[in-house]
Amino acid sequence: MRLVKLNARHWAAGLQWFQVSAKSKRDMNAVRSEGMKLKGDPPDMVAFRPRQYGFGASGGLAGYTTANPLAGGIGLPSSSFLGVFRLEDVHGESFWWVCAVRQGLISGQGDMVCASKEEADAQVAELTDLLGHFDDQAFCATWEESRAWLIPLLNYRRQARLRPLLGDAGFRRRLFALGAAISLVLVCGIGLRTYWNHQAEQQALQISRQQIEERAQRRADLLAHPERHFPMPWATARPVGAAARVCLESMLSLPLSAGGWQLTKAQCDGRTLTAFWDFSPGADYRLLPPGAVLETSTRARTSVRLDSGPDERRPDGDFRSLACKTDVSRHFYQLTANMGAHLSRFDFEKPATAVVDKVEIVAPWVRGSWELSAVPDALALDGSLAAALDMPGLVLSGMEYGNGWTLKGEVYATPE
Repeated sequence: MRLVKLNARHWAAGLQWFQVSAKSKRDMNAVRSEGMKLKGDPPDMVAFRPRQYGFGASGGLAGYTTANPLAGGIGLPSSSFLGVFRLEDVHGESFWWVCAVRQGLISGQGDMVCASKEEADAQVAELTDLLGHFDDQAFCATWEESRAWLIPLLNYRRQARLRPLLGDAGFRRRLFALGAAISLVLVCGIGLRTYWNHQAEQQALQISRQQIEERAQRRADLLAHPERHFPMPWATARPVGAAARVCLESMLSLPLSAGGWQLTKAQCDGRTLTAFWDFSPGADYRLLPPGAVLETSTRARTSVRLDSGPDERRPDGDFRSLACKTDVSRHFYQLTANMGAHLSRFDFEKPATAVVDKVEIVAPWVRGSWELSAVPDALALDGSLAAALDMPGLVLSGMEYGNGWTLKGEVYATPE
């Protein structure tokens, strides 16, 4: 508590208030028992007001016996009030005081002494968050402003004075004896707790070290073997020669015309063969090519599921067999120049990244896409093109024949 002198009277600020029901009788023994349960400085003073009582620690200062509680002595304009005041105690020391009243009752933390304005602001924020809006509010930043605001509203009453929480000497002796016993128990308990805390700290320290070592090892493993956490599409794709063979056999088996419909384009992705037929004079709409459906009045389409046979294992399943990006680019440029074809859509993406166990890892390869068009018929049909493309990390995703042969796919390479 702090002792303040206003209007030639002593006032106490900083009590801790509790509420009692209107039907409860004020039992001093019960109040003393409640006071002994409080944490912090043990209270030795108590104040009573309708439906409330408040505890405070005098620190041995005798002036509190003539003091009224300041929070209970203000004739407030409403039953909902929040105020912040700059006060000085009888020793001339300055402090901040927060007063909060809700429904005519002093809030449990509504008679608070604060050492700084920041602490007072934090207390106001906590009260507002807990109790909501207050109808009336006041803020006095200086001792003079606080005096001018408070003095006209103060109502001193002798029966409202603070009184000693400990009554007779016998009770004090009993309290001291109880305090000594409690102190002994506390000393023993503190000793045991200190030992247990030490053991717990050592165990926690050991666990923490072990976790740090495990995380470091996990991080090292992730950075050393990032390939384990990224898919390798080329490793599960069919070898280029096998994929080209399946497509060529199925595409070359198509007739150039059927029922008057002319074959204009064929596409193959290794699993499905798609043929496109254009209407020509004399064609019969009732006799479409086998399995074909009309897309427009002049075009029909056939889609056939291919029997690709058993999967063949690729020899380049390990990423360490991949060529570097520069060598792959040179290979494609030279291949294009040799065959007189056209290379388009040839570029590489940035390496893929992932976060595993909060560690960012980078794939040790990059993905590129490519498309070869205007490929000479002889190269496409005799298998030499497939042999030239059979390089580590290359995937043939499709072949097309329309105005010449076109091949496209993906290629995987190391960054450097």
